[in-house]
Amino acid sequence: MISEHRSVTIESAFETKDGKSIPYEFTGGPIETAEGGVRGLIGIGRDISDRKQRERRFEAVFNNTYQFTGLMKPDGTLLEANQPALSFSGLDRDDVVNKKIWNAYWFQKSGTARETAKKAVEEARNGNFFREQIEVQGAERDAIIDFSVRPVTDEDENISLLIPEGRDITRLKEREQQLNVTNRVLRHNIRNKLNLIRGTASSLEESDSETAVTQAETIVEAADDLFQTAEMTRELNDLIENKPEPVSIDIVDAVETAVASIQDRYSEATIDIETPEEGAGEAIGTIKTAIEELLENAIVHDESDHPEVTISVVNRDSTIEVAVTDNAGGIPKIEKQVLTGDININPLTHGQGLGLWYIYWTVRYSGGSVEISEERTGGSEIRVTLPLTDP
Repeated sequence: MISEHRSVTIESAFETKDGKSIPYEFTGGPIETAEGGVRGLIGIGRDISDRKQRERRFEAVFNNTYQFTGLMKPDGTLLEANQPALSFSGLDRDDVVNKKIWNAYWFQKSGTARETAKKAVEEARNGNFFREQIEVQGAERDAIIDFSVRPVTDEDENISLLIPEGRDITRLKEREQQLNVTNRVLRHNIRNKLNLIRGTASSLEESDSETAVTQAETIVEAADDLFQTAEMTRELNDLIENKPEPVSIDIVDAVETAVASIQDRYSEATIDIETPEEGAGEAIGTIKTAIEELLENAIVHDESDHPEVTISVVNRDSTIEVAVTDNAGGIPKIEKQVLTGDININPLTHGQGLGLWYIYWTVRYSGGSVEISEERTGGSEIRVTLPLTDP
């Protein structure tokens, strides 16, 4: 290279006394005479440790991830695509770089996919974050992805780059569909069979045989329990599927309504209520049912003839707290984990009923939390904390 009068840049490393290797970039070039000959060499060495570290970090973020990630100009021209995206399509970098993203292989599945990609670029280059679920094609299979494009600004706040990302949610969407189908089938079948069982058992209750009457009552009770479970399953499914948003709810009124409903069903129980004159919190519409479930759970697990439960509402600085205290002898560990969301579901650990799950999901979607403490009396206190409505 020197004979050709050209400069050369190479990367190598210095090794320190203690054996540490420091990456350096060396640039060397000829020093020419007035006649054009070479009379010497000049070289510069530059520590590139920081640059190498940035490159490694970029590689870790860009390529060592399960999701599809790219880089493009504001007009939608692809500059880079990470390895997961290329592997999914069975393509090389040169097959997609310098193409408009909507003309890239992934989005040729349908006109809808291409139009969505165009819309995403338009939104992002106008400074907006775009996100939508679309179906794309791959080398061996198609996939539903959670597709997003976000803008990147330079030091002058001008949009200089766009970052497209895609997370494969095919299995998630399939599971949602499977759950939806099985839920509908089970609800329909359980209703029909339970109505048949209950009707038959009710006719047995009119029998002259005392044994038959007793057995019929047992069947009716079991059928009613199963029917309630089926209804709770339906409500839980609707709750998760519809993703409700919290609104301002009169928590004091919800508690008083829940107490009246439970007291009608369990007349043998004593429910003490302690509430302020008013108290509104942010919650979803099923909060009253969740409070009923809390009260009912406390009563049915109390083995005494006259269960005693206290429910109170307290306004805090930024939250409103509903506490249910009982003398039922404490809550099993697995039920505590359900209420607080700390449970790890497996065939042996799943909780005993849907009521506690209903409480958990309602409080979670309301932006609240559940805490449990043991009382000196041998019972438990369950505290549901919700965001306080800004007056």
